[in-house]
Amino acid sequence: MGRGTSFKIYLPRVEEAPIAPRIVVAPSARPGGQERLLIVEDDDAVRALTRTVLKNNSYEVIEAVDAADALRWVEEHAETIHLVVTDVVMPGMSGRELAQRLTERLPKLKVL
Repeated sequence: MGRGTSFKIYLPRVEEAPIAPRIVVAPSARPGGQERLLIVEDDDAVRALTRTVLKNNSYEVIEAVDAADALRWVEEHAETIHLVVTDVVMPGMSGRELAQRLTERLPKLKVL
């Protein structure tokens, strides 16, 4: 105790009234999505948040609670999935292993 650094900052005194900044709101440049995304996440809260954010940006979201669930879904609907967003650490099979299995079957599938 009694150790550390102290310093002083001296700012010049200004006599004029401050000028309020002009706020310009630019139109949103964020593109909305039309794609179908498969979210693979074992944590319910994280999956719900991810779903909400993506749906609010016009994406269609499919949810899988683990890698086995994702593999079943892809097996039945592979041609309709544009992107798979997966957790890395999950019980049973990691996200990396899931990505490898999915891209072996569907080489053009994008996985994040």
